[in-house]
Amino acid sequence: MVSYKVAQDQTGQITLNIQMHVTVGKDASSNFACQFSPSSSERFEMEQLPPKFPHCTSILKDSTLPARGLPVTIKIRLGTTSVEERLNLLNCTNIRGPPTSVLCRKCIMAGCGWTANGCSWAKEGVGNDSVCQKMESWMNFSRPEISSITPSVVSFYGRNHAVLFGSNLSSVIGVRIQAAMDCTPQESPVWNNTGKHLTFHISSAENKGVVTVCVLLPDGSCHGSAKITYRSAPSCSSISPNSSWASGQRKITIQGSLLEFVEIIQHSGAPQEVTLSGNINYEPLQNLTYHSPAAGNTRGTFSSTLYLKVANKSLACSTGITYYPDPDFTTFSSTKTGYDVRITIQKKADKLGMTKEELSVWGIHEGKPHPCIMTEKDTHEETDYFLCEIQGTPITEFEEIMIQYGDQTVNLKLSLHLFVVMLLRFLLIPFIVVAVVIICWWHHKKHTPKMNKVGEDLELRQDFREASTGVSLL
Repeated sequence: MVSYKVAQDQTGQITLNIQMHVTVGKDASSNFACQFSPSSSERFEMEQLPPKFPHCTSILKDSTLPARGLPVTIKIRLGTTSVEERLNLLNCTNIRGPPTSVLCRKCIMAGCGWTANGCSWAKEGVGNDSVCQKMESWMNFSRPEISSITPSVVSFYGRNHAVLFGSNLSSVIGVRIQAAMDCTPQESPVWNNTGKHLTFHISSAENKGVVTVCVLLPDGSCHGSAKITYRSAPSCSSISPNSSWASGQRKITIQGSLLEFVEIIQHSGAPQEVTLSGNINYEPLQNLTYHSPAAGNTRGTFSSTLYLKVANKSLACSTGITYYPDPDFTTFSSTKTGYDVRITIQKKADKLGMTKEELSVWGIHEGKPHPCIMTEKDTHEETDYFLCEIQGTPITEFEEIMIQYGDQTVNLKLSLHLFVVMLLRFLLIPFIVVAVVIICWWHHKKHTPKMNKVGEDLELRQDFREASTGVSLL
């Protein structure tokens, strides 16, 4: 019912022309309207000219199309009937390759024209597929078969980068998706075709349900049969923890339903997206774990909205996440306990709620790291204390430690105050021992004569008692 052509004039201006291939009465043709909408992710402006049945025309303000194409949605109203078409506008001169019927079909499906030299803009070549049919008249295509599609269960927003597996797929130029009650099937182009598997986008659907899939050959025939099930969209109910340090890479867990459909996670205020690839089997997920992206140029504390991206749709979570400055580790101390060394790390108290499992610590001695096993966390009013043990080491003291959290590394050296205390402790021990020995010797020397006199007195008294006792007996 609808065809389109892409043309470029000498100034480089690109024009998209739409044509309806229907016969209608005067009343319907007078109620004819078109609306062009580029993809929301592309910043393209389109100037729409007044429609005149059966044609609609739109001029692209930017003369350079993206290499992957510009997705455009066209809504057409004709009388009381509405038609929606999804197109992917490509630069016709970039559709290159050996002049085969497959390339010819791709060129014509893109709205371009075909010449003897290959693909060109529509006004420079043949714009219908009759030229491709002539090229195909001498070709015999092997009948393709579909063995599986991954994923085969998607949300009604569709899925990007689905993979179809089968045999004899080399000549396949598209994938057709047909719903039971849909008069117009959806067709998606393919790429990365190896003959045994190919990649395509699963288009969105209006409702939940099961659809049938077949693969298109250049002659317009569709072969093979597979099923895709459309279900509801994913949702999130809670986020834990609900905060992240500014540098990102904190482990976050989302709880919700149908989270296996999520392809990308976005945080407002964070320039990087998180692409998910772990759930390769697309098993049902109620918990989804990822690492937070780093905050952008925003300083200090700010609230961030979390989005689940499914195909080309971004769904906002009801609960967000708060970004705080990175944790501030201040000092540490180490104590020898038997065969182990216990290290106590001090950190300024904050609202991150960092756990001991989120830290990795090593004691550094003569440039060599010694792993420190986290054992405890103690929180006070203004300071958090993390304790760890380096087990079975002859080393008595560590002057430096290395702390890792997320993808950040912090090196702490023993503070000057503690270092001086330790130094004085080791230096003063010999002097203290000498001082004790001197004091004891002096004390002994001072009291020896007195003690001798006391001893002599005691001996005289004893002799006197013995003499008195002898006299009494006589």
